[in-house]
Amino acid sequence: MKSFRLMAIALSLFAWAACTPEDQPGEDNIGNSEMKIENLAFGAETITPPGTLAFTMDIDGGGVELSTLEVSAVLGDKEIAKKTVRTTGATVKVSESLDIPFISGMAEDAVVAVTFEAINIDGASIKQTKTVKIERPTLPDVLYIVVGDETYPMAKSAEDPNLYKTEKVGFESTLAATIYSSEDKENAEFIWGNSGVENQAALIEFGGEAINVSYPSVIVENLTFDAVTFIVGAEGVTLDLAVNGVALVPSNGLLVADIEFTAGQEVTITGLDDLESAYNRDFFNYADGKLTFKAPAGTYEVSYSPKYNYIWVADWNQVGPDCLWILGHGFTCASQWHDDFSSDAISGWAADYIYQLGYCVKTGDTTYQCSMYLNNNHIWGSFEFEIYSDMAWSKEHGLELQTISGDTKGIAISVSAGLTSAAGFQPGYYTITFDTATKNADIVRITEWAQDEGSGITIAGTPLESDASGFCYATINFTKGQDVAVTGIEDLEGAYNRDFFSYEDGKLTFERNSGDWTVYYYPAYNYMWVFNNSLAAPDCLYVLGSGKISSPRWYVEVAGSVDYFWNREAPYYCVAPAIETGKYQCTMYLSDDNDYKDLGLEFYSDTAWNKIDGVLLKDAEITGDSASMFYVANPGESSCNLKNAEGFIPGYYRFIITETANGAQLEINRIAD
Repeated sequence: MKSFRLMAIALSLFAWAACTPEDQPGEDNIGNSEMKIENLAFGAETITPPGTLAFTMDIDGGGVELSTLEVSAVLGDKEIAKKTVRTTGATVKVSESLDIPFISGMAEDAVVAVTFEAINIDGASIKQTKTVKIERPTLPDVLYIVVGDETYPMAKSAEDPNLYKTEKVGFESTLAATIYSSEDKENAEFIWGNSGVENQAALIEFGGEAINVSYPSVIVENLTFDAVTFIVGAEGVTLDLAVNGVALVPSNGLLVADIEFTAGQEVTITGLDDLESAYNRDFFNYADGKLTFKAPAGTYEVSYSPKYNYIWVADWNQVGPDCLWILGHGFTCASQWHDDFSSDAISGWAADYIYQLGYCVKTGDTTYQCSMYLNNNHIWGSFEFEIYSDMAWSKEHGLELQTISGDTKGIAISVSAGLTSAAGFQPGYYTITFDTATKNADIVRITEWAQDEGSGITIAGTPLESDASGFCYATINFTKGQDVAVTGIEDLEGAYNRDFFSYEDGKLTFERNSGDWTVYYYPAYNYMWVFNNSLAAPDCLYVLGSGKISSPRWYVEVAGSVDYFWNREAPYYCVAPAIETGKYQCTMYLSDDNDYKDLGLEFYSDTAWNKIDGVLLKDAEITGDSASMFYVANPGESSCNLKNAEGFIPGYYRFIITETANGAQLEINRIAD
């Protein structure tokens, strides 16, 4: 009989344990079978956290004074809230509430089990459990994650309404972040911060600690946030890359490590599929899938970009004469061009990231080598760089070029004694050797030349070549007063440059000083730009600034500020050739329909931005039929420029610029609408 009773009790307990909280018996008496919880009810069948769950009940202490009511709320196996209610008397009616927080794991229709345990003064107790369903709070379509000083929107996924994701902007693999439910952070309804667990967030008050986010094996492209699990995730590239057995770790979108090399050493790289495209030509020789180190021995920072598939190598502590540094725009040392290198984000002239720099390896007593992809399809409309001895923009042991040799087609010495693109340039990969003794750059083109099909246009018997950007060009020796024959341009009257040629009866006459001039013809604009960048005042002036184009017609695509108005390359500036001693002419279409919403014309003596021999507008006298439409801003200062006054009308204007003791006299006449 005893064994049968024990078996019955065991079966009863098993059956109770197998029930869900909703199915559990209403009473569980310990020590006093007379205790009861009756009429237990919630104020609502569902709750939206964070929220307050109201409850009522009647408790009978079984003839003994009651002590306390212990309330506990459990989600899954995690206690999320608890409360102690003091009870007095042998019977009591309870009307209370329990705060239910918004925590991770609260999916829609999740169930919270709330257990009530009534205890009398003898220690006897009775329990009852009741469940309530979770109704998730409505979150906005966009959350905001703050990393450092930057705020990034996180948009709700169309596939998963609980998943939020940033754009692909690139993040460090280890970072601290805080997530807000609104852009107004101080008044955000929900703020997620440090939970004490890596990559796991919790709701915090404003000003609390940030989430510790760490994905050390990932080059993080974008961050994600699961609004149910509160997990901050990372999407990107995971690579197991090692050089000579040393693992490279993610840093700022790159895989990076310091590696010690010796001269002639065979170098092993694992985890890289396309080594032939990726290897650094200045540090390694490549043959039959193997690398040999050829640069001076030492410890170098090795940086690999999966996005650009290239290995940069540099010693950031090294300066000239042990190495040279290249800064500029329109280049990268990667063997292949990427659209990123043409964008505003990587516009050049910055020493922040290795992929915007060139590191020149010392190859002899006075020689240095750097392999670079050069491209004029860039927001600047050119490539241009200078050769420095360090990151402080010093040229003490740097280089100012005097000559170039080798594959020089389309490449010229810039006004700042570096290199820049010129007529006939074709983008491609080059290895350049710089010699600080001879001040020469020897250029070897690695990329195969594209076949030039010609433009079908001739000027003065010289055929014009064409480039990838659509310009047709040639450098032509003109003689003042020369009749200039043109073939291949249908509307010559609309195309000719009014400052260099006169036009009559379908014929052009060259009106300026004899010499070599480069002609750029752009079919899309049907206009000829004429220039010689080696010339300066008193042979010509250069007009830069907002709201101008040499063409007699305005084009909306030239209305931008950065990529057009301040570019020192034709056709971006306007050239004012000398028409007699101390007098220059420039004809331009002027418009305030641009990014600056006004004009801002400056007059330089050369393409090195000098005004010493140019036109420093002081108390400039403005004459002509359109004088009232213009005024000088900041007269006498280096920033002086010509602005449009009230009543200005866009159109085609001719400037006659005469040097005076006060800087200049500007005669401005309107030519056409």
